[in-house]
Amino acid sequence: VFAGRRSLSRRKKGGRRWEARVGNVTQRLLPSGSSALDVSVVITGDYRPPPYIDLNVIAEDSINRQGEKVISSLQERGSRAGRSFFERVEGIEATAKEALTERPTRAPTGKPSPGPTGLPTAEPSLLPSALPSDQPSAQPSRALEQTIVTGSSQDLQLGGTTTSSYGYLFNLRTKPTSPVVQITSLEFYTESTQSVNYEVWTREGSFKDFKGSYEGWTLIAEGSVEGRGLGRYTQIPDDTFTPVSIRGGGGEDGTRAFYITLDSKELIYKLGNGPDSDVDVHASSAELEVYEGEGVLTYPFPAVAEISYYRYPRQYLGTIHYDRLPCKPYSVFGHVMDLPCPDMPTSSPTPPQPTRNPVTPPPSTSPVTEPPMTPAPIIAGVTLSPIPPTMVPTLTPTISSVPSASPTTQSPTSSPIVPMRAYIVSIFRNAPERDMTSREIEKFLEITTEFLRRHTQSSMVIEGVEIWHQKLTLADAKEGSVTWEEEEEEEEEEEEDGEAEQEDLNVFPDDEGEQTTDMSMSPSIRRRLNDKKNFSKGQLKHEQKVEVPKVTAVEITLIIKISVSTLPENLLGNMAAVAMNENQVELLSLLNEQAAFYTYFKHMDGIQSNSVDFVTKAPTLSPTTYQYFLSNQVIETDVETVPEESEGSKFMVFVGLGVAALWCCLTGISLTYLYKVRARMNEENELKELLSQEKVNPLDTKKEENTKDVNDQWRENGLSNEPDMENQD
Repeated sequence: VFAGRRSLSRRKKGGRRWEARVGNVTQRLLPSGSSALDVSVVITGDYRPPPYIDLNVIAEDSINRQGEKVISSLQERGSRAGRSFFERVEGIEATAKEALTERPTRAPTGKPSPGPTGLPTAEPSLLPSALPSDQPSAQPSRALEQTIVTGSSQDLQLGGTTTSSYGYLFNLRTKPTSPVVQITSLEFYTESTQSVNYEVWTREGSFKDFKGSYEGWTLIAEGSVEGRGLGRYTQIPDDTFTPVSIRGGGGEDGTRAFYITLDSKELIYKLGNGPDSDVDVHASSAELEVYEGEGVLTYPFPAVAEISYYRYPRQYLGTIHYDRLPCKPYSVFGHVMDLPCPDMPTSSPTPPQPTRNPVTPPPSTSPVTEPPMTPAPIIAGVTLSPIPPTMVPTLTPTISSVPSASPTTQSPTSSPIVPMRAYIVSIFRNAPERDMTSREIEKFLEITTEFLRRHTQSSMVIEGVEIWHQKLTLADAKEGSVTWEEEEEEEEEEEEDGEAEQEDLNVFPDDEGEQTTDMSMSPSIRRRLNDKKNFSKGQLKHEQKVEVPKVTAVEITLIIKISVSTLPENLLGNMAAVAMNENQVELLSLLNEQAAFYTYFKHMDGIQSNSVDFVTKAPTLSPTTYQYFLSNQVIETDVETVPEESEGSKFMVFVGLGVAALWCCLTGISLTYLYKVRARMNEENELKELLSQEKVNPLDTKKEENTKDVNDQWRENGLSNEPDMENQD
C-alpha cells in the first residue's frame, strides 16, 4: 500500500518542484499469513498556480485507477534488475496521509492510569492552555459587545401606550454578581426624519435627588443627527459619545443616571407600570438592569419646584450598547468591579539595576545646619508676659515664659472663611397671576444679586442669591388703610375747642400772679393734661375704616450666600431686608427697565421684605399620598403619539376652542341673515314683474285680481303703491 504525502519546496521563480523518493519501509505479518508493505512516498514537481488544485487527490487517483499497470511495471523492472521482491504483489492502493488510519501496534504503547486524572476546575486558569481543547464547550462564549433593546414591535408602530416629549431620565444598575461594564453608545426613538439636536448627561448614582440642576452632571454626548423615523431607533454617533463605566455589584454604587434630551418635542417613550420611577425593571441582560424613569416636558432641565414638568413612571425606548469586559483578557484580570483596570505584575522586576558607584553625595566636612537661637535676656524692670491661669493655685509662684525677640510668623493669618446663609421673604406688589419662568428667574436673580452687593458691600460679601420658593398672594393696592371723614362744622368746632384747650393747657398762673408755660410743669401734670386732651379728641372724632382693594402679589423666599461678613450671622438677613425696603424705588426701577423683554416686572410698584431664621421645604400643589396619585392618575391610552402638555398649554387649548366656537356661531348668524335678505329681495323682484305686466294689459280681470293681491302684499311689507294705482286709473 502506498501513502502519498505532499512536500513543497519553493523555487526562486515562484514554481514548485516535485521529487519522488521511498522511505520508512515497514513490514508486518497479518493474522492470515499474508504480508503487506506500507510505503510513504513524497512526490515533488513543478507547479505554478492558477488553477489551484489538490495534488494529493491527483496522485491518489492516478495510482488507484491504474493499479494493475503500476504492479506490472514494478515486476518488470524488478526482474530486469534480478530481484524477485515484487513477483507476488497482487494489489496496490494509495491513500493521502490526511485520510490515512494508523494500523494497530503489536503491543500496547503505554499503561493506563489507576484512576481518573482529575476533575475539571471550577474557574478557568489564569493563562490559556498550550494547545486547544479536544472538544468544544457546551455553549458558545458570549460576545464582549452586548446590547439591550427595549420596547416591542407594537411600540415602534406607535401603538399601545407610547407618548412623546422633550427629555427622559432613567437609571442603569448592574446586577449583584456582575463586574464593571462600560456604556459605549445609546440609541433613542423619534418619528422625525429631519435633523434633531440631542444632549446626553450622566452622573454616578440615582437621579432622584438631582433633578432640575446640571450641578454634578457630566455632558457625554452633544450634537445633531438625522432621525430614522418610525420603526427604527436613531443611534447617537460614536465619535460624539464619551464611554462611561458603571461599577459592578449593583446597589447604589453600581447605579448610573442618564438624561437624554432634545430641543424639540420629538423624543418618544412609553408609559410605565410601577408605582414610582426607579422601582420596576422593564429591560435587562446578564449584567445590566434598565429601570423605569421619568419624562421631562420642557427643555433643557426644569427646576424641581416645577413638578408638573415631570411625569412618571415612564419606560425608555431605544438600545443600550455596552462592553461587558472592559479589562481584557479575562484570564489575566478576572472579575474587575471598577475602572481603571488594575496594574498587573510584570514578568521581570521594574526597579533599575544597582549602580556600580554610590549616587549619594559624600558627607560634608562641616555642619550645614544653622546654630540654635539663644533666648532673649531677662531685663530688670520689664514685666514678663502672663501665663494662662491654672485650675488650682500652685505652691510656688510661676514665671512666665520669655517672649521672643522677633515675631515668629511671617504675616498674620487670615480668618477662616465659614459659609453663611441669610433668608429673607420679599413680597412684590402688582405681579402677574403666575409664577416666574426660568428666564425671568435668571434675570431677577441677576438684578437682585447686583443690587444687594452694591448696598451691603461694606458689611458682607455676597457670593450669590437663590430662589427657594415663590407663591402668589394678595397685598394692599397702596400703603395706608384708615381715613377720617367729618363734617365741616364738626371739624371747625374741634379746631376751636383744640385751640382753647391748648391755651388752657399751656398757660397757668403761679403764686405771684404770673403765667407759666407747660415746659415748667411737672411731668405728671403734663401727662394728665395730654390724656385729657386725647380723650376729648377721641370723643369728637368718629373713626371710620375704608376697605382698601387688594392686588395680586408674589411672595419670594430668597437664600443669600455670604462668604465673609463683619456682622453677626443672625443680623445678616435683617441687613439685606432693610437694604431692599429702604431702596425699593431703585430696585423697582431696575426691574421695570426689563419690562420690554420681561413683562413680569412691568407693573411692580412696591416691595416689603422681612428676615426669617430658616426655611422649610415648599408645599406641594396637591397631596403626595399614593392613593391620591392613583385616583387622579391620567390614563393615556391613545394609539397615536400624544405629546404631554403642561397645565398652561391645556388652558390655552381651552381658550382656542372657545374662540373657535364663538367664530362658528357668528358665521352661522351672518349666513342666516344673508339668506333672509336674499329671499326678501327675490320676493320684491317678483312683485315688480307682476306690476309691470299689469300696466301692459290693464283690462285683464285676472291681472286686476293679481294686482289687488300684490297691493295687499306690498301693504304687508310696508311699501306704498299709490303711484301705481294713479297710473292704472
